[in-house]
Amino acid sequence: MLAAVSVRNLYLQRRRYALILAAISLGFALVVLMSSVSRSMQDVLKDKASLYFAGHVSVIGYRGATVGISDPEKVIAAVRSAGIAARGISGRSVYFHTDSELFFGGESVKQRRLIGVDFGAEGGEFSRLSYASGGWEEMGGGGGILISESAARTTGARVGDDVTVFATTDAGQYTAMVFVVRGIFQESSLFGYVSYLSLADMNSLLGKKAGYNSEVAVFLKNPGRETAAANAIRRRLAGEFRVFPPYESKDELYAHLGESADNETLAVMGLQGYIAQIRQLLQAILAVTYFVLAVFILIVAVAIMNTYRVIVNERTREIGTMRALGMQQRAVAYLFVVEAVTLVAAGSAIGFAAGSGLMGIVSALDLGGLPGAGLFLEARRLRYVVDQRAALANFGIMLLVALAAVSGPVRRASRIAPSEALREE
Repeated sequence: MLAAVSVRNLYLQRRRYALILAAISLGFALVVLMSSVSRSMQDVLKDKASLYFAGHVSVIGYRGATVGISDPEKVIAAVRSAGIAARGISGRSVYFHTDSELFFGGESVKQRRLIGVDFGAEGGEFSRLSYASGGWEEMGGGGGILISESAARTTGARVGDDVTVFATTDAGQYTAMVFVVRGIFQESSLFGYVSYLSLADMNSLLGKKAGYNSEVAVFLKNPGRETAAANAIRRRLAGEFRVFPPYESKDELYAHLGESADNETLAVMGLQGYIAQIRQLLQAILAVTYFVLAVFILIVAVAIMNTYRVIVNERTREIGTMRALGMQQRAVAYLFVVEAVTLVAAGSAIGFAAGSGLMGIVSALDLGGLPGAGLFLEARRLRYVVDQRAALANFGIMLLVALAAVSGPVRRASRIAPSEALREE
């Protein structure tokens, strides 16, 4: 009954509440858009980085500066028994010296990494890449290579062409092999300076023994739990292998590689350790989002408080009459609280719908021409993501702030005595 009265009062006072409703809706839409863009950027970045850096958690073997795992099958078995929720665990052979090149048609392009992959185990991950042409499906048989759109543009190579890959063995010998381009993936940022081969082909190119792994890639079902998974894997491996302590970043790990000169030591690194600097950029974007949210909440809180002060003064006669008819102080306070909650809920719902729609519009735009944007784009566009958890948390914050803002006027309204109604004209 009282809730119905509150809704009726909102309707009767709709002109006065319209401005607050519009402010809540507009601000909430902006926050939903900004938090969703930030979440989209983080998700795409993690997907790209997980392919480039060997999963959400990687296990790498070091003996000094030399990379390699002497018994990869034993390490993989130990990782599988670590009790983590993984969607894939596989070995990789990675060449990350700066002298690797792709050559085609008289043109060459340097690669930051050449990565040998077990496509039988990791194929599902490569289906997440956006391809300009071709794909990963024919990579399992060997003899093929996946190159980036930037490499294809520089060399003029297309799917079906033979490209020559140059590298150097551990003995310092220059080596080259010819591969057929099976797919060209749409990536021109940091993660575009890489080519993917089959694990067997990579080991042949580098003169490694069959089955050689430089690292083990672990892809998680819940990518947000990299740190917990890395700690669980590290504890499990420590029972059978020599393991580095946890490090916050790859630079910190590299500073301690000399400690593994005498014995092979395994490093377990979560994805966040590889993208620490990029994560700082994302955190700065998120900080801006919450600064905007804080300013918006402050503006809305002041508007709500001032509006309710005016409304309480204007409704003194009405409130006094209800008190004279026997309405208790709690019931009067309840009326105004329900009004405020309904107002915030309606404004947030409208703002969420508007923000989701704006995110759809933004994600449809081709942003590939923006400098540095390729790092966070999927097929030159933002991935459509609406961060519902952030929206729910922001709604909770908004609701608490609104209740705090109306608390003063509500106490004033609940204390109006019936006699005050007689003094009102």
